[in-house]
Amino acid sequence: MFTAPTRRQGRDNRGASLILAMVFMVVCSLGVLGLSASAANDLNNVAKFSSARVLHTAESSAMDLALYLDRYTPTKCPISPLVQGTPMSLSIDNVTIDVWCSTLSTPSKSPVSRQVTLYACPASANDSYAYCSDPTHVNLTVVAQFNDYATTYTAPRSSLCTANCGDAMTVNSWVFR
Repeated sequence: MFTAPTRRQGRDNRGASLILAMVFMVVCSLGVLGLSASAANDLNNVAKFSSARVLHTAESSAMDLALYLDRYTPTKCPISPLVQGTPMSLSIDNVTIDVWCSTLSTPSKSPVSRQVTLYACPASANDSYAYCSDPTHVNLTVVAQFNDYATTYTAPRSSLCTANCGDAMTVNSWVFR
């Protein structure tokens, strides 16, 4: 003969502990999700900071080279801010930087024979002196003064230095946007 199982009277805690374990797992999963989202955000920030650092380094390096070239070869920069030449384009770490410059020539004033203003910005299709010297587009602006004449030469000159230039250089400002 078949006997039916007996049913126990009252409730036990097996279902409640299962629900409590599930709630604990959900809360822990939400915590792990929050931490992983924060870690992903930090990884994105690292990439952005790295690209900004590469751009900053490329602009600084391009500006250093442009200062060196203009110090010893003053014809690299146009004498008048109204007459713009072509930029010095330099590719550093796969970033092409254009350095535009203009020169205020004061050969009769000692100790400053010329003041050069240089603008560095990433090269682009619409790149021009007006675009790069605009404060909203330029990333680095440098103003430097040069004394192109040796200290033994005391008479004021009336023309721009063409040989033995760059006796002294003073960087008046180096400003990143």
